[in-house]
Amino acid sequence: MNWSLLLSGLALCVSLGTVIYVQRRTDRRELTKWRRDTLMQTTANLLQAVSDIEDCHRKYLLSEDPNETYQRPYRNEELKTAIDRLIMCIHIYEICECDELSSIADGYRQREISDMVQVAMMESHQEMYNPDLFLKDKADLFDQIKSDGERTDIKSALQKAIGLKNENHISKS
Repeated sequence: MNWSLLLSGLALCVSLGTVIYVQRRTDRRELTKWRRDTLMQTTANLLQAVSDIEDCHRKYLLSEDPNETYQRPYRNEELKTAIDRLIMCIHIYEICECDELSSIADGYRQREISDMVQVAMMESHQEMYNPDLFLKDKADLFDQIKSDGERTDIKSALQKAIGLKNENHISKS
């Protein structure tokens, strides 16, 4: 039997196996990097959208003019755009199979719908209000709907999703 032929075939198989292993490992690493970058960018977009939504509400609800010309939040194009960005973030989280971030983003969306309904209900009765009472109710509604620390939930979920934090390792934040 020709040992050199056998050893050549074995070397060929080992080198082919090594190439396949390295290629799969590189593909997995690239996919992980893409997912991490996408999740971080999407979370930044989500936080910006939530901030824009809060700004829209803040502009309207903290206005001192009961007859203001500012478009009401539920008719505001800036608000609609921010909500569309928020919904896009939810879809990207679902594509990245990140259920926890998707759930948090959907919670923001549901809260925004609830806030818009509250503003619409308050405005539908504006004619019955004394202007000072209307301004006070707007300010009270603003205090009720402003965000309350949910951003820490996003930070924790993002850290877990990109591998900076897992069940066995408690990250020092």
